[in-house]
Amino acid sequence: MIALEAAMLTLLLVLLGLSTYTDSREGYIYNRHLKYGALGAILLDAAYYGTVGSAFSMPALSNFAILATIGGALYGFHIWAGGDTKLLLIIGLCIPGRIYLLQPHSIGAGAIVVAVAFLTAFLWAILRGIYLGWKNKNLLQMQRRVFPYRRMVVSCLMMIGIIQGIDLALHPQFFQKMQSEPLLFLSCYCLMVFGMMNLRSRLSTVAMAAIAAVSWCICAWLMISNHLGLVFNLEWRLSIYTLVIALMALRMMLEKYGYERIPTSFVSAGQILSAATVMQFAKSRVQGLPTVMTEDLRARLTTDEAESVRRWEKSKYGKPEVIVVKKIPFAIFLAIGVAAFFLYEVFGR
Repeated sequence: MIALEAAMLTLLLVLLGLSTYTDSREGYIYNRHLKYGALGAILLDAAYYGTVGSAFSMPALSNFAILATIGGALYGFHIWAGGDTKLLLIIGLCIPGRIYLLQPHSIGAGAIVVAVAFLTAFLWAILRGIYLGWKNKNLLQMQRRVFPYRRMVVSCLMMIGIIQGIDLALHPQFFQKMQSEPLLFLSCYCLMVFGMMNLRSRLSTVAMAAIAAVSWCICAWLMISNHLGLVFNLEWRLSIYTLVIALMALRMMLEKYGYERIPTSFVSAGQILSAATVMQFAKSRVQGLPTVMTEDLRARLTTDEAESVRRWEKSKYGKPEVIVVKKIPFAIFLAIGVAAFFLYEVFGR
């Protein structure tokens, strides 16, 4: 058993090392690395769970399902690329099921990988933002175009109101289950937040304000009708509020410092142009220019679009430089998340 577990962890270490290197240096997690990693993980899993690790198959399966759901949701919400989702799935395959039983809350423990990955991405964005702000001498300068504060506050109120309403509507049975498996339910809340962050891009500020008002009125009615005080489940609720605000702050920080100016001739397939750059194409007669301004994975340039942008440079309205959205190298943050997961499972007690 130890030999098989060691082989699974070695494969995981090698894959994370390769993915971190290529994602940081080249902005890609190569499919050939993922393909061989997945094949090796499947073979090792078959040997492990088919023999000495059969007793650990259920914790492994439940946590793999949670990681698959989170990874699929993050890809579906255009928060990260397909390569990041594939890497997360292989991470789930490479974690031996016995590890999950070292702590009492085994269901949902795999979500620690994603939670820590996003926490470190948040800290990286803050430190990088401070550095760039100091370097560019605009650390304390606020740009209204980049930071729509009113919309941010309204969207925060909408998300917190909806989550709080669901929390109150399911009291008290739901809270008892949350206490037994907190990591599982924290994963569910994270997915809810990501889903609402994706939804808010399609709503106007007025619509979000209306939803926020209705949700908070429902919360007040539930508190009064069920005789619940504001301090009910305060610790859990504060953690959810912190989660919402942290994710919103991460998005805000990346929006301010997540851009890079490059020569137009360097534009290539897979890059994401800023909304301001795409708006400049409106007057041009060059065919095939990109039109998507979401600044997420939906806006990744195709080969034909990249070629059109390079031709646009030499047209009447062309410019020698464009602004692209910098990709977050999630592979290194997932590696940190894996390290935190093992530290929690092994030394958590």
